[in-house]
Amino acid sequence: MSKCDIRIEFDRQDRTFSGGEAVTGRVYVRVNEAVKSKGISLTHQWRTHGRGHVTSGPKETIELEAARSYSAGEEHKFSFSLIASTHPITYRGTLINVDHYVLVQMDVPWAFNPKAEEEYLLKPGEPPEGFVGSRDSPITLKQNAAVSSVVGKVILFIILGGILAAVAVFAIFLLPIVLIVAGFIWFRNKALANRLGEVNVSIPHVVVAPGEQWTARLQFQPRKQFRINSIGLTLLAKEVATSGSGTKATTHRHTILEQKFIVRSNEMLTPGELVSEDFTLEFPATEAFSLDLSDNKIQWTAEVRIDIPAFPDWSKTQPLQVVPATFLKNVTDTPTPIPPANIGTPFSPAPASFSPPPVPLTQPSDSFARPNRSISPSESGDSDVTANTANQTPALDIFDLAERIYAAPRHGNERPDIVADSAGQVFDASIVIDRVTSLMGTMTSDPRYEFGKSVTGTIEGTNQSVQVMTPESENDSIDDLRRGDVWQAQISITGWDSLYNRINARMIDENA
Repeated sequence: MSKCDIRIEFDRQDRTFSGGEAVTGRVYVRVNEAVKSKGISLTHQWRTHGRGHVTSGPKETIELEAARSYSAGEEHKFSFSLIASTHPITYRGTLINVDHYVLVQMDVPWAFNPKAEEEYLLKPGEPPEGFVGSRDSPITLKQNAAVSSVVGKVILFIILGGILAAVAVFAIFLLPIVLIVAGFIWFRNKALANRLGEVNVSIPHVVVAPGEQWTARLQFQPRKQFRINSIGLTLLAKEVATSGSGTKATTHRHTILEQKFIVRSNEMLTPGELVSEDFTLEFPATEAFSLDLSDNKIQWTAEVRIDIPAFPDWSKTQPLQVVPATFLKNVTDTPTPIPPANIGTPFSPAPASFSPPPVPLTQPSDSFARPNRSISPSESGDSDVTANTANQTPALDIFDLAERIYAAPRHGNERPDIVADSAGQVFDASIVIDRVTSLMGTMTSDPRYEFGKSVTGTIEGTNQSVQVMTPESENDSIDDLRRGDVWQAQISITGWDSLYNRINARMIDENA
């Protein structure tokens, strides 16, 4: 029998605390036989367990009672309070687990120390100290790993450095292989450039929170006619755990999430014709936040790929840092601006033997050209307006609204304010179609639009971009729209998208 029994209780029954909160509870000690102690202490620490090497955080120790003697039958109760870490968050995965522990032990000379250990769950709370910067690049999270772990790695690096120095004299024998590999890569990249031209991928930001809408854009002008299997984006999250060392080191990988988004498939591309595609997705709700603990990692990437049959594929992989939304409090939200899809970006000129690139659907200009026609109810297909919208008279022409937006400064609150003043109003709109995509999987409060379509284009006669959600009841007619078509509909303004300088709206549902 142990000289004493120790029990730990947290004040919260679910043992769940947020980063930066006070973790409180009580420690119960029952003495079974007379013992002399050097003191009772409580230690707070996080550590990993699973397939990778164990990594642990610094130990924070609190003295509950100083040295003294105890008699058999004594019972004692101690209250404790400590500040929860802000990172890493508790994670229970397949290869990697991260847990936070409270350990209480009595220091008994010349004997085993009686102890008890309990874990608690750490949820996202305050951002870690030093988590500041821009969302345009990953932000280093210092894990404050235990000193012993750091010292061990320093020794390992010194040994590896010696080994590398010893074999450096033999590196010249590898030179032919290196040159062959480098030549293959050069030839591959040259062949892709001759076929695809310059490929541009625009990313709004790489520090992302779950539930956040995120859009990447791919643009290029083919220099040759060729067929593609697909153009798509793959969002990938995986655990990477390393065990063993030296030649016996083993890296284990497990896919947490893999989502593929295909925007084009089995299509022939035309020389000089601009290919411009957006990948808009909502990051899934997850607790698998990015983690970098040397031998225990959670990695997120977004890969854009052009799959070409019987030819090397073009791809670009962008590492992402997925963090809790609460961590973004001190981060500068400055996503890289993405130009309107119909304007495009500069490309290398096509060879003279090819036809010149087509003129964009709408050209940016210093003034707008109002289209010389009006829209009748029969043209728009909304002659029978519902009771909810029958009494709404367009207070402002959609063209006038676009002019007011154009005249306002690009940055600041003036454009959002102009759109907010028109929110809920009904407009007759002529929209030059850029693309039509499905709304499936998009969060919407109105079930009529949950499985509808998203129509992106520009207001006819302007370069003002607009995105319109359409109800599921209109899917058949919307599916007939093609790029360059002029679509006429009644729309209701819902907001302003500052990232894309775009009006957000909904099509009036005549079946409501």
